[in-house]
Amino acid sequence: MKPDKHDRTDDLAQRSLAELQSPKVVGELDNPVLEAARCFWWRVFDRPCGCFWSLRLSIFDRIYGPEPATPADLQREADHERWLGLSHDP
Repeated sequence: MKPDKHDRTDDLAQRSLAELQSPKVVGELDNPVLEAARCFWWRVFDRPCGCFWSLRLSIFDRIYGPEPATPADLQREADHERWLGLSHDP
């Protein structure tokens, strides 16, 4: 038989914040040099992935064209021009 979901929420409400443990970072190394190398490796790996993703999106935009402007985009552009004083409306 499944426990009632109200029992679980009552149980959580009764726990104090002191009893809850902070989450552990998975994969964090104790050696600061190795940890810095690990972080650097992921940053190096992330750069080409971002470049490929940007390239893919630019190809998609060239094939299908840019998205049409939404009313919010048009309003934002009009507000921006008004704030910069570019609008010629009195």
